[in-house]
Amino acid sequence: MGPKKEKKKKKSKAELEQERIDRERQEEIDAKERARKLEEQREREREAEQRLKEAQKQARVEELELLNVEAREEAGVMERRRARIDEERAADEEARAWENYRACDPLPAGESDRELNTYISQLYDDMTETRIQADLGGDFTLDEALERVARTERISQSLEDLRADAVARGDAAAALRCGRFLHRLRDGVVAQLDRATAHVLQHADDTSAKSEDAEKKEIFVVGSDVAAEAAALKREEAKAAAGLPGHAAGKDEEPKAGAGSPTKAPAAVARAASTTTVAAAKDEAADVAAGAPLRSATRVGVWANLTIKTLRGPFKQLGFQDVDLHVDLPKTLGTQRLGARVFLLPYEHVSAAYRGDRFAEDEIVASVRGSQAVPEGGAPGALLPGDEMHPLGGSIQLEVVELPPPPKEIKPKWTMQQLTGLATSVKVAHFPPGAEVDTPFVYTGSGVPAPNQYLRARVVVPESIIVPAAPDDASDSPLRVAWWDTSRKSWIDGTTSGVEYNEAKREVGFNLARSGVLALVQPRTLDLPYEAWSLSPALPVAAPYDSEVEEACCRLSLATPRFEVVIEVRGDGSCTLLEPSRVPELAGLLGTGGRAAPAMKPGRLLAALSKAGIHLRPDDADAAACTRKRASFALKHGDVERKLCEEVAALAASYDFAECPAGKDLGRDRCGLRARETSTYVGGGGNALDFMTVLVERDAASKSAREAPGVGELPGAAVKCTLVMGDENYDEVPPGGVDPETAPPAVFDESPLGAATSHIFLHRCLRAVSSEESMDRVRKAPLKFQQTVEELLHLTRPFSFF
Repeated sequence: MGPKKEKKKKKSKAELEQERIDRERQEEIDAKERARKLEEQREREREAEQRLKEAQKQARVEELELLNVEAREEAGVMERRRARIDEERAADEEARAWENYRACDPLPAGESDRELNTYISQLYDDMTETRIQADLGGDFTLDEALERVARTERISQSLEDLRADAVARGDAAAALRCGRFLHRLRDGVVAQLDRATAHVLQHADDTSAKSEDAEKKEIFVVGSDVAAEAAALKREEAKAAAGLPGHAAGKDEEPKAGAGSPTKAPAAVARAASTTTVAAAKDEAADVAAGAPLRSATRVGVWANLTIKTLRGPFKQLGFQDVDLHVDLPKTLGTQRLGARVFLLPYEHVSAAYRGDRFAEDEIVASVRGSQAVPEGGAPGALLPGDEMHPLGGSIQLEVVELPPPPKEIKPKWTMQQLTGLATSVKVAHFPPGAEVDTPFVYTGSGVPAPNQYLRARVVVPESIIVPAAPDDASDSPLRVAWWDTSRKSWIDGTTSGVEYNEAKREVGFNLARSGVLALVQPRTLDLPYEAWSLSPALPVAAPYDSEVEEACCRLSLATPRFEVVIEVRGDGSCTLLEPSRVPELAGLLGTGGRAAPAMKPGRLLAALSKAGIHLRPDDADAAACTRKRASFALKHGDVERKLCEEVAALAASYDFAECPAGKDLGRDRCGLRARETSTYVGGGGNALDFMTVLVERDAASKSAREAPGVGELPGAAVKCTLVMGDENYDEVPPGGVDPETAPPAVFDESPLGAATSHIFLHRCLRAVSSEESMDRVRKAPLKFQQTVEELLHLTRPFSFF
């Protein structure tokens, strides 16, 4: 056994107390040391923070000094540029007015309030019974009304063009003026069609008796403004060939063929593009002679059942074949002595009878969007809100009408017809029975209504309209049929069911719970927000290849969820649509049959695209729908957007611009975009140089202003731009955008690129990294070219809607 271990001596209470005192003393010393070191660290941090603040203040002071120097050096440059653009625009308007004067066009000019007011007054004066009796022998026929409608539409097209130009240059007052006159003119159109319908119904028994199927005791009368005008031109040409002077149609003339004839008459014609000359009208007449199908004209169909009869089926089928319309009335209506009529207008319009008391005589219904919602009982997710609807192909006014009293036979070959108010006006019997024009609609579900509680309709969509298809990941089609709810003063969804599109026939069929004013619609943001965009100089298109001539020319490309849209801008200020080239509905804008695509002003081209179903003219109200698609979506501040539109347009002749994927979510006050000097003119294949990222931001929201508040601020709009690191993950973005599943996360780095500093003007920002040749090309670019690019950017808004 080993030696025994000594027992450890137990410490006394005094020793334990002393150890405790020593330990506490050491802990106190350690705590004081730690506190001293922490205080020293805090002091160093305070000093560092103070030095940083001083440095940031100094940097802010230096930045403001440089920016103010730049502002003084560039003082008045942009103002003088805008003044020269206004002078050129005024000169163009003066030249156009002179051309109109030389043309001796009897129709009023869209620029003249006096002429337009006179014409509108004359429209109504010519419909007084005294004038109808004196000028037309008392017969205001559908042919006569449609001829007048055709003339009115030529004036309306001129106003449409003027409104598109005003919207493009941001002249809200001029656009509103055109809109009000358009609405008054189209109220006049409906008033004339009302009066003509009354004439048709008043003489329905005579028409039926003279028809081939007189025993059926019913009439079908159809017409279009284009067909009516074509027939009138043929008569005038025949008179000229016979050496007879032109004269107004009298009561004893031979009946006119075409527009207001029974359905046995020749088919009517498609509405051609906007025209203002007799020569163009003659071209339309040639289309009629060739038997062209009717699509985008003002179309009218009237049916009258002159006797009570029985039906075997549940519906009375009304086939207005020559106007591409089919309506089925429920059996309860089809067996009564009554009539039905339909107006198909090639524009969105709600007549005065359906607008209600809220709107003044010249109020623009189409502009009322802010408070429109879904009907009572409808869920916002299931129904399309009225303020998000984009009309396709115009308005459809479908109504059941009462008939005048029938004539009575006094003796053989003698009849007596009672003249009531229905001889000169139309009384609408609203469907379903008991519903008045201002009865609100209550949504009860998407199923088919009970028998005798709905109408059925099929309408052919014009060949110039793109019918939206359901996305691959959705079961419902975005195509809807909206109804104007007079009580709510808005378009609403939910009054129709069973909406189906027959692609082979281009025919939309639907069940309708209420008669009134309808419109085929789609979501306004179907092509928004953009997935990518770019603006690049280009060699002008000179079919079949690009030209080798260097001139001011660029192409704006917009990648939407459905299409890749490419618009070319030329040095003369004209725009041409290049893509999408494989969409047959756009044949009139792309050029067909060896004809070049028409050159148009930017506002008119985008208005035409919007009518075709590609809506690329977003407004602030569209932001809400875009936010539902992407929660981080935000409109850019007006100052930021205006500066980008103006200064990017000024550089468009020499620089490539494109979206910055990482800058998509920078918020309202900042915008990131990529830029580089173009290699189009040096054989670089369009991508010889790397893109650089430019951050354009309001000075008050910039990092330097936030870091040094109260130091100072820029005057005016106070927007600046800086070359920054941006996002190096994307050197090139494919046309369809970046695939979010395979791409690395995009993080926007706002650190300055190298020694780059902020500038007020974008050309100053890029000048340091550009050749003299590129800046010289910018200086030589025509102002009209720059103005057109600016208007195009102002309309499409790629900086906000990306």
